[in-house]
Amino acid sequence: EKARILHVVKYESPKSIYELSKKLNRSFKSVSDDVKLLERFGFIELVPETTKKRKRLRPIVVVDSITIHFNI
Repeated sequence: EKARILHVVKYESPKSIYELSKKLNRSFKSVSDDVKLLERFGFIELVPETTKKRKRLRPIVVVDSITIHFNI
């Protein structure tokens, strides 16, 4: 699910976490928790925006590639 989030944020540019949850057809809470985890690991940045007295956080992917190394 987190890979789907990164893909949708990068290629569909949702304006808020709520819009992202609608595009993914998942609950707001689940998507919000996943986005906050991705932000903590440095994959996503949440940019605060204000429109018509309403504040929202717009997710932006801040990495171009991910390389995973692990020993077996």
